Amino acid sequence: MFVWSKQQEAENHYFNFHFIKDDIVKISSKDNTRWLTTNGEIGSTITQTNNEQEASYWKIKQLGNNKVALHYMGNKEAEINDSNLSLNICGGYAKEGTKVILYPSSYDSYMNQQFILD
Repeated sequence: MFVWSKQQEAENHYFNFHFIKDDIVKISSKDNTRWLTTNGEIGSTITQTNNEQEASYWKIKQLGNNKVALHYMGNKEAEINDSNLSLNICGGYAKEGTKVILYPSSYDSYMNQQFILD
């Protein structure tokens, strides 16, 4: 997954949250054809899969003011466990093409782990 320009307004800029239980979600493209996934290692890039069964689980951590952090929870529902890794904009760059990766959770210090839900 990469950071895109909001000016382009493409469909792949929007995501759906599919609640599994409580605050655990799977995240898909707006049309539900692509799902976010990762291998769960520090620094690994967030990618997409066309198979919902391969999608990663994420925990929504409420930070206030519509901001959230997304904790990686694994790739199998039976093994959901907080990894203390969060969705992270690599290097904190807001430039188009910047990779989105997993990084140790520090959303209190890192703005690049804070996301606003509309």
